[in-house]
Amino acid sequence: MTDTRDLLRYDEPPTTWTEALPLGSGLLGAMCWGTPGGERIQFNHTAAWSGGPASERAGHLPAAEVARAAIAASRAAVARGDWRAADAALGAIQHHYPQSFLPVADLRIGVGDGRAGGGGRVEGEDGGVAGVEGGGVAGVDGGAGAAAAGGAGVADDDPDAGAGADADAGPGAVRGYRRTLDLSRAVHETAYELDGTRVHIVTRASHPHGVALVTVASSRPIPLTLSVDTLVRVTAERDARDGRDVLLRLPSDVEPDKRSGPHPIHYSDGDQEALDGAVVVRWDHDGAPAGPLAAAGVTRAEIWLAIETSATTIGGPLTGTAEEARERALARVERARGLGAHAVAAAQEADHRALYERCSIELGEPADEPVKARLDRAFARGSEALDRDPGLIELLFRFGRYLLICSSREGGRPANLQGIWNDRLQPPWSSDYTSNINLEMNYWLAEQTGLVECLPPLFEYIEALARSGAETADRVFGLPGWVAFHCSDAWAYTQSVGDGTHDPSWAFWPFAGPWLLQHLRERLLHGGGREVAERAWPLVRGCAEFHLAFLVENADGTLGTSPSTSPENHFTAPDGTRGATAASSTMDISLTRDLLRFVGELAVRLGHEQDPVAVAAAAALPRLPAPVIGPDGLVAEWADPRLVPDPDHRHSAHLYFVHPSDAPYDEELARAARASLDARGDESTGWSLVWRAAMRARLRDRDGVARLLRRLIRDARVWRGPYVGGLYPNLFAAHPPFQIDANLGLVAAVAECLVDSHAGVIDLLPATPDALGPGTARGLVARPGVVVDLAWDADGLVAATLTPRADGPLRVRHGERLLERHGVAGTPLTLTRADLDGADRRTPAP
Repeated sequence: MTDTRDLLRYDEPPTTWTEALPLGSGLLGAMCWGTPGGERIQFNHTAAWSGGPASERAGHLPAAEVARAAIAASRAAVARGDWRAADAALGAIQHHYPQSFLPVADLRIGVGDGRAGGGGRVEGEDGGVAGVEGGGVAGVDGGAGAAAAGGAGVADDDPDAGAGADADAGPGAVRGYRRTLDLSRAVHETAYELDGTRVHIVTRASHPHGVALVTVASSRPIPLTLSVDTLVRVTAERDARDGRDVLLRLPSDVEPDKRSGPHPIHYSDGDQEALDGAVVVRWDHDGAPAGPLAAAGVTRAEIWLAIETSATTIGGPLTGTAEEARERALARVERARGLGAHAVAAAQEADHRALYERCSIELGEPADEPVKARLDRAFARGSEALDRDPGLIELLFRFGRYLLICSSREGGRPANLQGIWNDRLQPPWSSDYTSNINLEMNYWLAEQTGLVECLPPLFEYIEALARSGAETADRVFGLPGWVAFHCSDAWAYTQSVGDGTHDPSWAFWPFAGPWLLQHLRERLLHGGGREVAERAWPLVRGCAEFHLAFLVENADGTLGTSPSTSPENHFTAPDGTRGATAASSTMDISLTRDLLRFVGELAVRLGHEQDPVAVAAAAALPRLPAPVIGPDGLVAEWADPRLVPDPDHRHSAHLYFVHPSDAPYDEELARAARASLDARGDESTGWSLVWRAAMRARLRDRDGVARLLRRLIRDARVWRGPYVGGLYPNLFAAHPPFQIDANLGLVAAVAECLVDSHAGVIDLLPATPDALGPGTARGLVARPGVVVDLAWDADGLVAATLTPRADGPLRVRHGERLLERHGVAGTPLTLTRADLDGADRRTPAP
């Protein structure tokens, strides 16, 4: 029986995309609707993007002499304080835009008299589908009244299990409706009674097999029909005896949703690169065939789906045709069919559980009720929601880990702005890779909560950026090494975006590399071996080679950056001029410092101390200035504290040194960071709320963490402004609209409250808000690779068990007490409150 802590249960069908429930295998993404009589499952594929490798250089590419002159002109304008000219000059280096992550196909299943493929796609305000018309059953309006809930889990072949909500009785009426998402198994189930027939539909996406499997069971023989719909161009459809193949051509170019061109979706006529792909559907059933996708008298059906494209590696060349993609997809389906549904289901669940069950937290009592009822009550309680139901944070923690497992696995692409789920041809912000916070936030939880298997796509993406970014560094800057700007795609786009029209506050930020590389450093700090260091060395060396050359010498002998922006922020100069481009943003210097530290660490580890880049990094590192504290007591956003940033901006880039960096800082800077967070305020987007919560945790501000978590527990369907976060009914977090970074970042922020090891000490419960109450945590991971289990109550730590993965010293702190032990690989070390009460009293970290 599934633990109700891992179960999302709803007693009515969805009416919008942000009420549908997500499945994923890291290769396939699926949004399951659970519409009675007309199930709809919307599929994405990790490699299904518009454009192709040539998109990096498509359109007007700024010439080297023009781009380099623009950098020089901007730098000169900064030096003389001409902020408008500094901004304007950078328009000349702007290229085009990254490509978009796309929906692939919808599988529709008509049950009984339901009509597969029925229902129109109407865009809703939340970026999803506003309604499904004609695909359901008469008498079902998508808002059935609540009734007694059924059990927490049902077997795949049990059409009679469970009970949920009822629609009005009568012909075509639905009774006992329920849909669930089991986070521990990665299985979606829909069950209901239609005209006296119990129907049970189970959907899963298997990473080991690269297929989706849908099983339909009914208590009496019924007709079933299937259809495959798509928003992209169909080049061929072929019926097989037991299914259908749909061959696709994806757009060669999709404009970002913020552009207002009359024809935003472009298909190639042979002169542009574009992906070919195929969707293959096969099914087995016990009924009488009535065509390739129809059958009568069915009580059991197994539906298999696979998607393949002509994409190869991240940023790599396109290979093959749609027909060859079809052959690969068919081979996946037939291999899985040969194993059988039960074997595939067992392997899929075992694969998912191996990752999911490594780490969990428990807060409060389990809630055995529909998610909608729980959220509605929390939304109504407002600021009291966290205190009255801390288990919501537990649920979001489990859901966030689930989402990363589903959207990032070996063989796929990294989790993008929406993970692996999108139903629009023009998704918000192209559903791209935004690297001035969002992509990094997606992966903070991987080390902390034991999901290192989710990291390979990110590392492959960084390698692709390094290959692509070498040309950008040379052409745009005339510098060695590699560089990447703030947004990218599956083709490893590294250019400054905007076609000469965009604000440099976001379009000019050549620091994606230094930040992304910190994930490789974290892998090493959490126990990664020499192979990780050797993989990282050329990437880190190349990035450092660029950034060392990009540094400028200041009049006082320190080093800085110019031109320099602080992501998406603007400043007001003393004369009232507004600008975005100045010298030495605090984030630039902090990221450069972390990059050069990483070079030195790798050089020592691999014996490259005499490498010229390592030597230059060691010489430059002490010349980087510390963050500036302005006369107002706040951390300055740029080196010149007279440049006043937007006071309530959603980014907190100048406080990167607090989190996620681990660079040391003193109490004076800690006070300035606290004051800076206070000055910026709590209200913000979903991802900003959780980043600030992680910062507050590092600063040991328990109450500040609680305030920020409370702001996330709000109804995102209520419009409060473009920069006010919240939650949708399916627990997706809102920027708004939906972005997955807040879901994933929340896991990291909560983990920071429970265990912090960035300063060389394993600090237990450093910033756990009182509002969370007593609880337990299992499987958190501290540096240098120590698995930590915890239990706490109102008085603090009850017990902790630390299991190191390698022999070595352990320094453990709780409050003001510090204890030192020698750890033995694989041997648990249990510490009680009494053990820590008897430890040495030390000053706690800031």
